[in-house]
Amino acid sequence: MRLGMSARREIFEAHYRRYQQAEKRDKGKILDEIAGTTGLNRDHGETSFRSPCAGELREEADNRD
Repeated sequence: MRLGMSARREIFEAHYRRYQQAEKRDKGKILDEIAGTTGLNRDHGETSFRSPCAGELREEADNRD
Protein backbone atom coordinates (compact mmCIF):
# COMPACT_ATOMS: atom_id res chain seq x y z
CA MET A 1 0.00 0.00 0.00
CA ARG A 2 1.37 3.41 -0.99
CA LEU A 3 1.17 6.41 1.27
CA GLY A 4 -0.36 9.63 0.06
CA MET A 5 1.60 12.85 -0.18
CA SER A 6 0.14 14.28 3.02
CA ALA A 7 1.03 11.13 4.99
CA ARG A 8 4.60 11.20 3.68
CA ARG A 9 4.91 14.89 4.54
CA GLU A 10 3.75 14.19 8.11
CA ILE A 11 6.38 11.45 8.44
CA PHE A 12 9.13 13.76 7.18
CA GLU A 13 8.00 16.57 9.48
CA ALA A 14 7.98 14.20 12.45
CA HIS A 15 11.59 13.13 11.80
CA TYR A 16 13.01 16.46 10.58
CA ARG A 17 14.36 17.87 13.86
CA ARG A 18 15.77 14.50 14.96
CA TYR A 19 17.57 14.17 11.60
CA GLN A 20 19.03 17.68 11.82
CA GLN A 21 20.46 17.03 15.29
CA ALA A 22 21.71 13.49 14.59
CA GLU A 23 25.27 12.40 13.96
CA LYS A 24 26.18 10.95 10.58
CA ARG A 25 25.69 7.26 11.48
CA ASP A 26 22.32 8.04 13.09
CA LYS A 27 21.21 9.96 10.01
CA GLY A 28 21.67 6.78 7.99
CA LYS A 29 19.42 4.88 10.39
CA ILE A 30 16.76 7.59 10.16
CA LEU A 31 16.93 7.48 6.36
CA ASP A 32 16.51 3.68 6.49
CA GLU A 33 13.40 4.11 8.67
CA ILE A 34 11.95 6.70 6.29
CA ALA A 35 12.68 4.54 3.24
CA GLY A 36 11.04 1.51 4.86
CA THR A 37 7.96 3.45 5.94
CA THR A 38 7.33 5.57 2.85
CA GLY A 39 8.72 3.35 0.09
CA LEU A 40 10.89 6.23 -1.15
CA ASN A 41 14.63 5.79 -1.58
CA ARG A 42 17.22 7.19 0.81
CA ASP A 43 18.40 9.85 -1.66
CA HIS A 44 14.93 11.34 -1.83
CA GLY A 45 14.75 11.39 1.96
CA GLU A 46 18.10 13.10 2.28
CA THR A 47 17.13 15.75 -0.26
CA SER A 48 13.83 16.37 1.51
CA PHE A 49 15.57 16.84 4.84
CA ARG A 50 18.03 19.30 3.31
CA SER A 51 15.25 21.48 1.87
CA PRO A 52 12.03 20.90 3.83
CA CYS A 53 10.31 23.96 2.32
CA ALA A 54 10.96 23.06 -1.32
CA GLY A 55 7.58 21.38 -1.70
CA GLU A 56 5.72 24.34 -0.18
CA LEU A 57 7.46 26.82 -2.47
CA ARG A 58 6.57 24.73 -5.51
CA GLU A 59 2.91 24.60 -4.46
CA GLU A 60 2.78 28.40 -4.03
CA ALA A 61 4.20 28.91 -7.53
CA ASP A 62 1.61 26.53 -9.00
CA ASN A 63 -1.24 28.37 -7.26
CA ARG A 64 -0.28 31.72 -8.85
CA ASP A 65 -1.64 30.67 -12.24
